[in-house]
Amino acid sequence: MSARTPVTLPAGVDLVALAWLRPLLDRQLAEAEARLVNAGRQGSSPAELLHCLWAVHHVSAALRSLGLELVPLLGLELERSLRQLLLDDIAVERRNLILGGVMRGLQTLPACLDSVEESGEDSGRGLAPCINDLRRWRGQAPRPPALFFRWPLAPGCGLSSGPLTPDEEVRRAAGLLLAPWVQSARALLAEGDPRSAARTLGRIAHKLHQLFRGRVQERFWLGLVGLSEGLAVGMFLPDEAIAHILKAGALLIKQAREHGTTPLPSVNSDRYLQQILFYLAACPVRTLHMQHICEACGVDQASVEALSRPPVHRDALCAVLRETDARLQSLMEQLQSDGLDQEERDAALHGIERRLLALGEPDWLQCLQRIRGVLAGTVPERGRLPASAVEDLVGLQLALASRLHWRGRRVEDAAKLEDQQRLLSGCRNRLLGVMQTLDAPEPQSAAPEGDRDALEVPVDARLGEIAAALAHAGREREASVLVLGRDWLRARCADPAGEDMARVAFAFACLECYWEAFLAEPRATDATRVDIALESLSHLSETETETETETETETETETETETETETGAAEGSALHSGSPVEPGSLDEIPEALRAVFAEECAEQVVRLQTLLPAWEQAPARDERLREMRRHFHTFKGNGLAVGAERIAALGREAQDMLDRVLESSGPLDPELAPLLRDLVSRLPGLISGDDPAVLEHFLQRCRVVQQGDKP
Repeated sequence: MSARTPVTLPAGVDLVALAWLRPLLDRQLAEAEARLVNAGRQGSSPAELLHCLWAVHHVSAALRSLGLELVPLLGLELERSLRQLLLDDIAVERRNLILGGVMRGLQTLPACLDSVEESGEDSGRGLAPCINDLRRWRGQAPRPPALFFRWPLAPGCGLSSGPLTPDEEVRRAAGLLLAPWVQSARALLAEGDPRSAARTLGRIAHKLHQLFRGRVQERFWLGLVGLSEGLAVGMFLPDEAIAHILKAGALLIKQAREHGTTPLPSVNSDRYLQQILFYLAACPVRTLHMQHICEACGVDQASVEALSRPPVHRDALCAVLRETDARLQSLMEQLQSDGLDQEERDAALHGIERRLLALGEPDWLQCLQRIRGVLAGTVPERGRLPASAVEDLVGLQLALASRLHWRGRRVEDAAKLEDQQRLLSGCRNRLLGVMQTLDAPEPQSAAPEGDRDALEVPVDARLGEIAAALAHAGREREASVLVLGRDWLRARCADPAGEDMARVAFAFACLECYWEAFLAEPRATDATRVDIALESLSHLSETETETETETETETETETETETETETGAAEGSALHSGSPVEPGSLDEIPEALRAVFAEECAEQVVRLQTLLPAWEQAPARDERLREMRRHFHTFKGNGLAVGAERIAALGREAQDMLDRVLESSGPLDPELAPLLRDLVSRLPGLISGDDPAVLEHFLQRCRVVQQGDKP
């Protein structure tokens, strides 16, 4: 088999692990708050402060391990403040201030974590005031606000097109520019007039911006040109963040001198560019170049103000959502029962409007305005509301319920994600049962109590059912993992041990971990684990059975293969033979499946009735005919699944007939169009069993057309 590149997990903030750890982190923070309250009541008890410090240390260590950079800074300042309180190294007049600052920080941390889960990024919202207050009260200098600014950068923003500079020229120029850069940066950070040094830095940054045109480092130097302009005219004063930016610039020049245009992995130039953007966007007056940089990166002063606001705690947000939902429900009940006069109605709508405004949902506000407009000047009759008002009220309630389901977070395609979660939860439970069966010496002993499928259905059949459900939901790659593992188990069922069995088990474990992560945080789940599972299965030993299975899966869908396997050879031979098929009726289908089967058949009939007239206007071997063939294939599969042999036989003959027609290269049979027209018009009666004698007539007509279109 061909060698493949090893797959590695992506770096960055691990939102899935954060979702798993969040309950534990919340308990630790609650414990720290309780200990701090006890310490305040007992005169700064060392034991209580020590327990509080220990809980905060656990939280900070966990956050750093998740890949967060900014939120752990608050935990670090809390640890330092608690340590000084323990050592009694703080003036008496500042002790209460620090105790209050620590309590504020403990209450801000959950809101910051909510913001990370909401946006998917370590934005740093609300951290600067808490951190800087604690530092001031401990007698330390505050941190620059730019260190806590994070702005999402588009992949191509700040990059220009054009010919790339050769590496040799970049090395030569960087060797000449490194010493002037270091000298000017030192002069800028030293006491005195920094304007001359800033102009020199600006000229060097402009030269480097030209050298790195079209490369990832270009926008960092573009931002430094604007920062140097602001420093040269006195718009900014050098601080800790600017010192770090200049140091990063020196490291990048040194990297360019030695390795040309190869980026330096240890320096995240985009992080420093975000800090530069804070200075440029927060400045009320900008030069033309500074304005160009802000527009290229899509940031302005309003963006800085929005990211500087403290985040809202999720519990407070959910409380507002529940209160809004309760007020909406009360308004609907009063309007449908006794009705409200104009003044009471306006007061109720105004209360709901204020809460929607606090939630920051403009679409919901527009919906409420439509409701107000419909109800304005009218008094609804008892038990009756305008249809448009009812539709908007119900839609608003559903939107509130969906957001409450996600604990206050804004989630795109929430309904689709909820359906996917339900599907994967069931697939994961069934796959865990399969894995337990494979691990147990005696498969039946590993079956959970009450799981009849684990006792009666073979492992390969269960894997096929899970794969069919996944393929139907559009998750083909996950289904392919199960299909490949199932095919290998079929081929090696006599000797399922060894290295290949370990690969199959590892692939199933990767898939189960991926689903577990999706259930915890569906928006941030990365499909790398599926790639790892497929790579593991790619090293399985090849067998004849695998080759046959691959050919089979290319010609027929997984759903059809599994359905035909379950029905058995007797049903298959009956369908292919020319003998009459037992008519049967819908009453013979199990009651639990009857309604679903009838509904699906009705949908297929409607689609056929829509496709056929358009095809009859210009009969050809086109996509419309292929679509009709797929609908008859669905009739066959549905009939086999519920035991409706009549529909299965009719779907089989119609599908085979259209297969022959599509494969043939001659003119279309003139009987094809009348046959399809008659068949589609009589399908409802054939499904319900009203015309059993007509069934054999249509079967024979399909066979006649099929025989006539043989190539």
